[in-house]
Amino acid sequence: MTTTNNDRWELFSDFHKDVYGFRPSRDHRFWSLTEEEKAAEWERMGKMLEENERQERAEEQERAAKITTQLQGKDRRAAILALHQEHDTHGDGDYLCYKLGVPYGFFDLQKAEG
Repeated sequence: MTTTNNDRWELFSDFHKDVYGFRPSRDHRFWSLTEEEKAAEWERMGKMLEENERQERAEEQERAAKITTQLQGKDRRAAILALHQEHDTHGDGDYLCYKLGVPYGFFDLQKAEG
């Protein structure tokens, strides 16, 4: 299987978007680097992505802890259903997690009933 320049561009573009949140321009400096410099840049971007993901997980956990505190002493099922209504998520637990920025599965009604 041969890797084309277009394949390389798509891979770099996807990776750049994962790291920075936007796609690079076609004349990004990455293409003017030597192969060694590209490898070093790729490694640096990989570390940035890992740090971004670690930070995102920590923020999700922080938001989940806050919501857990707010739900204490309440009927969890009723509270979750009220959150669905408030955020117009039509009972979709993953969508509610997305909208509130908490880990997926956090609002699983089966957990609330168990």
